[in-house]
Amino acid sequence: MKRAPIYPVEFRGKAGEWFAIWIANVFLTVVTLGIYSAWAKVRFKKYFYQNTYVGGRNFDYHGRPKNILIGRIIVAVVIALSYVPGIQVVVVPVLILLMPAALVLSARFNARNSSWANVRFDFMGKIPRAYVIYLIYPALAYVALIVFVTATFFVVTKGSSLEPSQLAGLSDTGKLLALLDVWPRLLLAFVISLIVALFFVTLLFRLVQLYAVNGHRLAGLPFSIDARLSEYLGVMYLAVLLGAVGGAALGLVVFALSAVFVYWTAAALPALVVFSYGSLILGYIAFRVGVRNLLFRNLELGRGTKCHRFRSTAQVLEVVGIIVTNAIAVSLSFGLMLPWAKIRYYRYMAENTFVLVEGNLDDFAGDAQDYQNSVGEAYGDFEGLDLGIGL
Repeated sequence: MKRAPIYPVEFRGKAGEWFAIWIANVFLTVVTLGIYSAWAKVRFKKYFYQNTYVGGRNFDYHGRPKNILIGRIIVAVVIALSYVPGIQVVVVPVLILLMPAALVLSARFNARNSSWANVRFDFMGKIPRAYVIYLIYPALAYVALIVFVTATFFVVTKGSSLEPSQLAGLSDTGKLLALLDVWPRLLLAFVISLIVALFFVTLLFRLVQLYAVNGHRLAGLPFSIDARLSEYLGVMYLAVLLGAVGGAALGLVVFALSAVFVYWTAAALPALVVFSYGSLILGYIAFRVGVRNLLFRNLELGRGTKCHRFRSTAQVLEVVGIIVTNAIAVSLSFGLMLPWAKIRYYRYMAENTFVLVEGNLDDFAGDAQDYQNSVGEAYGDFEGLDLGIGL
């Protein structure tokens, strides 16, 4: 069986070039009190899209600044009204109800204004389905989780000294002793509740990702992903475990140092707090990288035997190293190294992304161009608004 040719994603942007654009964007955005931010966004997307290549053909962005500016003004006005006493009781519920439709419209705008080899993307996700994904399912999951957690803590404390009837006649010291007596049960209930909560979060995340990916098209060909829930759960639980183990290890180091060097004791608590946030960030990075690799491993473009596939080889520790060193460089340079950090991160992700083309890339690009020519007017006349939110 002939092996599909693999095309690496190339990023040809340079930190010096992007710095010149970035500093101009910042300056003009400040002096125009934010108005130029719409033009800055277009310049940002154009630079990164136009410097990203697959098979010698680059991406491009075609959004118009005025449409982005109008969308941002609308969102800003709505958000401002949500803080006005008296009006917010009406605006906030309306804002929540309109959010799924706004997400779909924004996704459609961004897709139709993005292209590869001059062929536009599209987003065909249905608005009614978005309401199910973004409102109904989360509401049901929230109710189910509350019921489960309440029932779990009721079961583990039943018959213990923490029951209301048992606590009524106890002093504060007695209540504390009662709590210490059943803390293993409470810890077990907490762990079980956390596992179930992560299950619901992962379930909802998967539903959102499948809806977003499966709604996109390129030259009429659908993107599709059908990764199993068990794969997502594996990534989630591993990321949480990694964050917890990393935080515990760092905490032990801090307390060990504070025990050896007495003068460290005062700094132990704030240092532990910092390390705790670090462990959360580590877990989050592990989750994002894991999900990215999972998504690309299961992503397809096309139908039947003409399915093009994708791969991602990003590594958690490498991404952590890039983010940490980027943060240090940006901090020490008072933000001036931000363009370099952005280019460095983007290039790493591009270099670890691959497209497995079924057949010949030139044939695919030619067929895509023919499709584009047949529907070009529909894309050329698209005048949607970018609301600044995405799926």
